[in-house]
Formats: sequence, structure tokens, C-alpha cells
Amino acid sequence: MKKRTILSIIFALSMVTVPLSIYAVDYYPSDHKGLLPKCNEGPIDAVTGDYLNPCGFDSLMAMINKLIDFITLQLATPLFAVIFIFAGVLYLSAGAKPDNKTRAKKIIFNSLKGFGLVLASWVIVKTILLTLGYHGPWFL
Repeated sequence: MKKRTILSIIFALSMVTVPLSIYAVDYYPSDHKGLLPKCNEGPIDAVTGDYLNPCGFDSLMAMINKLIDFITLQLATPLFAVIFIFAGVLYLSAGAKPDNKTRAKKIIFNSLKGFGLVLASWVIVKTILLTLGYHGPWFL
């Protein structure tokens, strides 16, 4: 039974994350920003033979920055909201079953702890990026 539950959770997460992979490339106009920065495309410098917008350290840091913001805003926040709503409904509908009440409290506490961990990791990554010298645009 536990194996089936784990497989259904993995399936549900993959159904959410696979369609979101469209954000990796800019297929849309300039108001839509993908995960990958635009570099090594466009005109080429006649003198050096390189692209005028080459990929470099700032492009890598911009990609890491966008990826962390995507995970925090697009994945973790809605997932936290759904889990929190589920636990709230479980708590309110517990009625005569005290087991559901304690289960709902445990789910709420663990989801708050997990979301706090996600936000703390966001701050740590932002600090590391700043320390490594990324001075590009911040997306959050």
C-alpha cells in the first residue's frame, strides 16, 4: 500500500513539473522570460568572430537565479498552499475522529517547516550568488 502511495505522489508531481518545462526556452514575446538566458545568438563581431552577447559567468549565474526563483515561486508555493488547504479541510472535518485532528496538525506543522526550509534555501542561494559576484537582474 505504501509503495502505491509513493508511486502516485511521484506521478502527480511529474504531471505538474513536466508541463512547466516549457519555461526553459523563450518561445514567447519579450514579456515572457524563460529559464535559460539568451546568449550566443544574434550578430557576430566582425573583429573577434565571437557573438556580441556571449555566454559567460553572468549567464550561468542568471540561469541559476532564474531556476531557484522558478522552484520557489512556481513549484513550492502552490504545493505548500494545496497541502495547507488539505490539512485545514482535514482539521475542520475531523469531528469525532481525534486521529484526523492530530494528523492535520502534524501535516500543517511539517508543511510550514518544509516551506520555511525552501525560503531559507532561497536566501542562502541568493547570498552565495551575491558572494560569487553576480550583479545581474534579480527576479524576485
